Amino acid sequence: MNLLKERSITLNHGDLSITVLSLGAILHRFTYKGKDMVISLEDESAYRNDPWHTGAVIGRHAGRIMKNGALAGKPVCLESDDYYQLHGGPSGFSKKNWTFSEMGSTPYPYVTLSLLSPDGEGGYPGNLQVAVTYTLKQNELELKYQASTDQTTWVNLTNHTYFQWHNAPFLDQLIFEIPAHGVLATDDQLLPTGWIIPMDQSEINFNQPRALGTQRLDHVYMLQDPKLLPLKVLDPVAGIGIEMHTDQPSVVVFTPEPRNSFCLEAQMPPNAPNCPNFGSIVLHPSSPYTQQTSYRVFDL
Repeated sequence: MNLLKERSITLNHGDLSITVLSLGAILHRFTYKGKDMVISLEDESAYRNDPWHTGAVIGRHAGRIMKNGALAGKPVCLESDDYYQLHGGPSGFSKKNWTFSEMGSTPYPYVTLSLLSPDGEGGYPGNLQVAVTYTLKQNELELKYQASTDQTTWVNLTNHTYFQWHNAPFLDQLIFEIPAHGVLATDDQLLPTGWIIPMDQSEINFNQPRALGTQRLDHVYMLQDPKLLPLKVLDPVAGIGIEMHTDQPSVVVFTPEPRNSFCLEAQMPPNAPNCPNFGSIVLHPSSPYTQQTSYRVFDL
């Protein structure tokens, strides 16, 4: 049974349209001038069985984090069958049923979804109240995240949308510009080790715009100033570009060949609790979490 229509909300503004699902707070559709911009799955069952987390909000922790650690002087063991947890583990937010909590049109069309993650879920302490708001502005999709907790915990949220506007292979022709000062070193399972490789010592340097070509990325870039220097992806063949602004210090750029698409996952650096030089993802009851990331679409 296809329940997407009953469990979704569509917003329209100017040249943009989005459809958001209650399942996973998923960005199901994103169109620009009627053109599909992201990968969408057929129905709710496909999303529930999807290993790629397509379009979903990721939490409590985006990316990889060491399974065993310590928080506020107490041991923490995160839910995982491996030595690290990925995207919040089996209890992650991407398969949860969120609640449509607010919708409006002033000053721009928006919808807010909320979720309560109970104490101990996924191995994380604290009852965590989470909300994400999708807002359509002028040729821009803004995502604003909020969270609060009743116990000290870890929080690192992102969205896992796969941008794709060609069914035929198009990754090679894309031009990336990623203003970054470094990229995270990882082990052979892509868990960050704590070392930041300077950008001028990396073979995946896109500080100056250049075509992706045959390179494929699954890397965490440490951004220079993402509010003033946005990350850009340009498609000179289709004549379309996307730029991402964020208040987060890093972004996972993922270009999976099998999906013919790319992800721009703005977040705190993964595995930050085990790498003090990455900054803190600790959330205290007295200081709510906020995050804001936007994607602007434009013609070349």
